[in-house]
Amino acid sequence: MYHKPQWIIVLIVKLFFKETLMKLFVIPIIILLNSFPAWSDNYDLSCDGVVDFDDFFLFMDDFGRTSDLSLSCSAILSDFDCNHAVDINDFFLFADNYGKTVEVTVDCGQVLNTDKNNTNASTFYGPASLAEALERVREISWNSLPTDPSDLSTVILGISTTSDVLTIKENGTGNPEGLSFNEGMLANSKLSNDQLLLSTFKLIEFGIDTYRLVSIKHSNFCIDYVNKENVPTLTLKDYRSHFRDPDTAAFLTFSFEKSEDGIKLIAQDRHVFSESTENFVMDGSWNSAEVRLRDNELILANEEDATSLTFTLFTPPISTQIPTDYNPLATQRVDNDEIPLDWDGKNSLDNTIKDLNSEYSDQVATAGINSNTRSAAESMLNQISETIQSEGLQLRYPIEFYLAVRENMLAKSVQVSDVYNTEIGVLAVPYVFFTNETGEDGLHHPFMIIASRGTGEGITQLWDVPRPPGEGTPGTQYPDQRVTRNAYKASIFAKIPMRDYGLVSSVSENDMVGHLAGDAGVTDLDQLNYVSLSGNGIAIDGIIVYPAMNNTLTLSAAVGEISSLGMHSGRGLDLHYHSDAYSANPNGLNFYNKEDYLDRTHPPIISFSFDGIAGYGFYQTGDNSSQGVDLDLDAWGGHDHDIYNYHYHSQPIGATVSGKGKEPVDFTAHMLPPKGAWRGRINEIPDFWSGNKPSYKGRPGKYQGF
Repeated sequence: MYHKPQWIIVLIVKLFFKETLMKLFVIPIIILLNSFPAWSDNYDLSCDGVVDFDDFFLFMDDFGRTSDLSLSCSAILSDFDCNHAVDINDFFLFADNYGKTVEVTVDCGQVLNTDKNNTNASTFYGPASLAEALERVREISWNSLPTDPSDLSTVILGISTTSDVLTIKENGTGNPEGLSFNEGMLANSKLSNDQLLLSTFKLIEFGIDTYRLVSIKHSNFCIDYVNKENVPTLTLKDYRSHFRDPDTAAFLTFSFEKSEDGIKLIAQDRHVFSESTENFVMDGSWNSAEVRLRDNELILANEEDATSLTFTLFTPPISTQIPTDYNPLATQRVDNDEIPLDWDGKNSLDNTIKDLNSEYSDQVATAGINSNTRSAAESMLNQISETIQSEGLQLRYPIEFYLAVRENMLAKSVQVSDVYNTEIGVLAVPYVFFTNETGEDGLHHPFMIIASRGTGEGITQLWDVPRPPGEGTPGTQYPDQRVTRNAYKASIFAKIPMRDYGLVSSVSENDMVGHLAGDAGVTDLDQLNYVSLSGNGIAIDGIIVYPAMNNTLTLSAAVGEISSLGMHSGRGLDLHYHSDAYSANPNGLNFYNKEDYLDRTHPPIISFSFDGIAGYGFYQTGDNSSQGVDLDLDAWGGHDHDIYNYHYHSQPIGATVSGKGKEPVDFTAHMLPPKGAWRGRINEIPDFWSGNKPSYKGRPGKYQGF
């Protein structure tokens, strides 16, 4: 079972010291142990309650290993004296405790922090996944819709005179497959986020006072019908993703008619997909019909043998509306046509990862969380640490930090049908691995590589954006351009430098090949305009983070360009963030939320800047106890404290916007880190640029392991 030839020799030595000549060596051993005091008294490495041969063999597996000197204490359990090496000193400590019976604690097998000055050293963490957020239960109250329904209203449709609600039925893989009733839902004051989302519909006006009913959770799906035993029965259909069936894709448009008992739902028109026009056209044979109830199903009928049905419209307890700070000028939603999408079916990211150099391939042998790839990643991190130290350099953050981020990112998967060409269940960030290439300077330049699909866990709410980016066709003006209301998945290989290249003291110290200020002809440089023309960093859900300002040097949030999630898609139909949605709209469904702060002493890790600096969530209002809360953020939005080293934070700041013919409006800009210019030095980072933009898309290169 064990293939360690040296264990016999070491065991003999152990017994020699422990049993035969213990008295002779007791004084030297005591001196030695006093010279190298133990940081941990848990010698039961196998966690079975006794320090025995099993623990000895585990110790021998670690013998000779070293760990990163930047850690507050060793990342290796067998390094009992915390000198960042498993050596003969640790052997003596182990021998002295051999045979003892110990209590198995809940933290057995975990690296514990014993640095009294840094009580949170092992708590680097990222936010919970959307899957976990959907399971959370919230207290709610039910309120009728205060006004008549209108375009972009969100509603929950309660069945009048009952406590039942119309809801979406999902299959075992989480894909929507039809409509049903959530019985007794209105009688509950505590429900999960998922139950609420599945019962919430968005009204999209299609004609005058007629609306398409779109699922708020699965926004590629809306209500249509199928013939079930020759009875037209309401169902849900995919009408706008790559995976829709062109032969059956269609949608109904409904009107809401008031009656004494509630609101009747009338299917006024139907639109079917036309492959010749690649669009939806009116079904000329359609006759309006009332939604009625038969055998516990919603059918379309006007005959008397079906039960007449009325609804009560409720305001959803979860707000998905665009917050005021994301449209302070109250810009009206433009009616420009949507840019059409098409996809060749290729999975560029998955195809590319097959070509990763063999030196790194063990880290990506399996997508997502896997013990073998984690071991390979940890081994590479230890190798990187040793190499960097031997060259007189240092990592920006400890190994445990990068491992925590890796595990968090790999746990995230798509939970909703929203983006054009991604599917429920696929991993948002299937691979995170570490490379350690030598540069032209003869030194190593290690990187954390984040291989992401760029869609996060799925929710975008792009349809609501008041004024999304136009396609930018030369010679045309915005009113004549098609706009972005959907997105493609991407093939992102973001490389985050792990080496500490230092910090700048002024923005101009970093040499920018391209930047917004230069593009706009502005020479007065600051932290908001001396920024990337595209991506600035990447969020922990794998979506690229852009600067807070757009290419007109205006805050994107100020002119109604982003959704309630703080994002939009650019001309290439790629998703990216411009703002921190949790700060602006704390509805519990952002990529980090208030629950991620519970029982923590520092905000969560939420992003990485391409200069290698980590971004954390904002300090919440009323927080006076978290680590670093009393330290001001600098002009770059960062500070340095405790074990976290220099890092950025999300930051809400006051701002003002002026519109044509309008008075200036004050609002809050919710700055997602990095908010603008890079504080980390980028000049020595190899292959930082791809043209005039940071290198994170396209064919990956040497430093990404290819």
